[in-house]
Amino acid sequence: MEDHHRAHIDKLSQHYRTSFQPSTEDGLARLHMRMQDQSVATRTKKSASGFLKLAATLAFILGVVAVWKFGFSDSSNAYATTDFTKTVQLPDGSTVLLNHESTLVLSEDFNEEQRVVQLSGEAFFQIEPDPLRPFIIDHEDAKVSVLGTAFNLSQDEKGFIVEVSEGRVELSHKDQSISLGPKQCGMVRNGQMSTMDAPHLNRHAWRTGRLIFEDTPFDQVILSVAETFRISWEMDIEGENSCSKLLFNGQFESVSLREILTAIERHFGLEIKLLEDRENTYRISGDCR
Repeated sequence: MEDHHRAHIDKLSQHYRTSFQPSTEDGLARLHMRMQDQSVATRTKKSASGFLKLAATLAFILGVVAVWKFGFSDSSNAYATTDFTKTVQLPDGSTVLLNHESTLVLSEDFNEEQRVVQLSGEAFFQIEPDPLRPFIIDHEDAKVSVLGTAFNLSQDEKGFIVEVSEGRVELSHKDQSISLGPKQCGMVRNGQMSTMDAPHLNRHAWRTGRLIFEDTPFDQVILSVAETFRISWEMDIEGENSCSKLLFNGQFESVSLREILTAIERHFGLEIKLLEDRENTYRISGDCR
């Protein structure tokens, strides 16, 4: 190695030895910071993992409760919706469209000797014909029995409302039974059975988007709107009985709730406002013309 190169290296080495003064305190501080960062990361991962485990546990418990509530033991036979609709293909080939916040539970032996289900909420059924095994929707207070047909069914703690679009449906309550054909509606509400014509199948509106009123009384109009859009009413009308005698005509195709409410306001001379302190509840006020 040339002398001038060696001299240059010696000079750099001497400068490094004199300028490098390791700090024990700085090193310990950096090590402590790295250990803290690793500890925080570990706690974060554990927290996220714990949250996911808790969420999974809660979901499982809710599923078990839902199945237990409807009296069936096989959770794979239960279908539920929250803020969405869901199409369910049943083992017998039938199709069920579940509305929002609805639950369908199949019996454990469904499609063997019988076809029995329970419904909470609302659904549209298209049932495959089977003369040997009627399709039965069971409830503690009523029962719907069909062979092959299409109909809309709404069921809650008050009872059943079934509206038929095709075929025939038998609605039973205690020792009473009625047969319903296309564009007929039968209901069991608060222990009372009744029937009515349903020429426009307005109770199907949640899936068809169509509401048609022809000389329809005020009471039936607001009932149909409430059922379709899943809302509630608070009445503050002067001379409310006079409103029930007034008729309404209108045809609505895939329109918003606000458009229908505006049409009702203008026709009956009323005001309809959403209540801020009550979810999905509207107040109808004014004096019917």
